[in-house]
Amino acid sequence: MKTTLGAFAAGLVAFAAGPSIAHAEKSGDWQQWIPMECSHALNAGAAEGSRCFQHHFDETLMGYAAQLLDTHGKTVFGDNFGFHHRMSWSPASTGASRNIDAVFPLHSRSGDAGPGFEKTALFLQQGITRWHDNAGFTRNDIRHGVAYRFALSEDRENILGISAIYQENMERGHSRLVTTLDYNGRFGTGRIQHFLPTSGWKPGRTGYEERALGGTEIGASLGITQTLSLDTSLTRWNHETETAKDIHSRVGLGFRPHPWLNVRAGYETGFAKDAANIHVQLTIPLGGAPKPIPPWEGVGSFAMAQTGANIWQPVENVERLQTVERIITPAVQAQANGITVSFIQDSAQTGGEIGLRLSIPAPLPDDLRLVVQLVPGSGTNPAIPGEDFTDMPQSVTIAKGETSASVYFQLLHNAEMKENRSLAVSVSLAASS
Repeated sequence: MKTTLGAFAAGLVAFAAGPSIAHAEKSGDWQQWIPMECSHALNAGAAEGSRCFQHHFDETLMGYAAQLLDTHGKTVFGDNFGFHHRMSWSPASTGASRNIDAVFPLHSRSGDAGPGFEKTALFLQQGITRWHDNAGFTRNDIRHGVAYRFALSEDRENILGISAIYQENMERGHSRLVTTLDYNGRFGTGRIQHFLPTSGWKPGRTGYEERALGGTEIGASLGITQTLSLDTSLTRWNHETETAKDIHSRVGLGFRPHPWLNVRAGYETGFAKDAANIHVQLTIPLGGAPKPIPPWEGVGSFAMAQTGANIWQPVENVERLQTVERIITPAVQAQANGITVSFIQDSAQTGGEIGLRLSIPAPLPDDLRLVVQLVPGSGTNPAIPGEDFTDMPQSVTIAKGETSASVYFQLLHNAEMKENRSLAVSVSLAASS
């Protein structure tokens, strides 16, 4: 079962090749308007030059938008409104993850130390994390919630906070509620978090289903110097599978030589196997007027952790919405072999809609729940998931007494497609709840 996606040629050409560039080069004026790396890319070809300009345009637009939102946000919500941008990387994952959070102050009360030295803080937090799972699928997890923090002393050496944040995955519809009790003090930090799934089992990669991971975690970080810390955590996860351990522990060393850079190395036990791991996090300020870069602090002094922690810091460790998966019983999956699947149309344009009709030989006494997923077709030019189509499964039900049902998929718009690509479909029985 396959069809072809119609070829689609890009309608926008960013630059003409050859004479126009040569003419500008002769004038000597174009270099002051074009970034140096893009001038080299243009010499390599129009496509390379276009991609370079796109990258610079995106970065400039993002910085301008962040600064504009920061300015208007501070006007509406006060000086404590802000963006927090973090990029993380770990060899244990398939790539870097990107996290953006916005803090919307609702209420604060200044301590005896004077205005601007808040003793309490109440704020809304909204954010998104973009990352890749171990199967290579891109995931976008959004979060929104509320947090309340209060200082236990006027010098803000000890801050206690409580929060409730709702996470939701945009691709597969997983969701969970995360409640946190956190502490930030002179001797380090600590947290207790409870992860409560609010969605059930959903179709995952072919042959599997998945759900949001729930459990309870206790973590602490003890300051050795102002930049070195001893980190540990203990988690009781509710896996509900036989391939992973329920108890997950970690112990390691944290190194923060610069306020924007955090490196953690440790040893983890649990899940499928025990392993050493390293985690790198880069925090990039967004919005506001340019600020001087903080100094490099190295290993720091042996004085305890710095006082006066940021009471408006967003709640951390609520980034990726982790999931656990289980295999669909092969015997049950084999029962779907009697189902006939056909494409409603022979072809579709990129960015268009494609329909499928699922049929059975005779009506059944009960509803037949199925999981349908687009996959690359056969031949020399198969369609590419994430580029031509989304590989997110859909559920479809052939109602009792009926012999067929239809389902429709929205294809991705791929302006770079130059020739036809083939598409196929995978169908399996939905697992029982």
